[in-house]
Amino acid sequence: MLEAAQLIETDRDLRSSIISIGLPIHLPDGRQMLRGPGIKVRPPPGEPLRDSRYASQGWVDLRAVSWVKWRERCAAFVFRVEKGGSREKVKCWTRPERGMRPWM
Repeated sequence: MLEAAQLIETDRDLRSSIISIGLPIHLPDGRQMLRGPGIKVRPPPGEPLRDSRYASQGWVDLRAVSWVKWRERCAAFVFRVEKGGSREKVKCWTRPERGMRPWM
């Protein structure tokens, strides 16, 4: 987590590339956000722009809670691959609220 935050801090090109395509970067402290003039995934009108509920929908989220979720997702994926025998047999889905489409 700290290495990722340090990478964002020190790699200007990476940071600029992320922000320039409309992805905010939610910093590990959970209070600070790096962003450009446009944001691809915005809260609805009237909701605060820094509402962390939208971080999981396309922001670069460096908060500890996000890392925990990704570790759990990765562990579940590895478990399914090991039990399924091959990567091709494992179905991975993205955006279930939008129709459950495979991403692999």
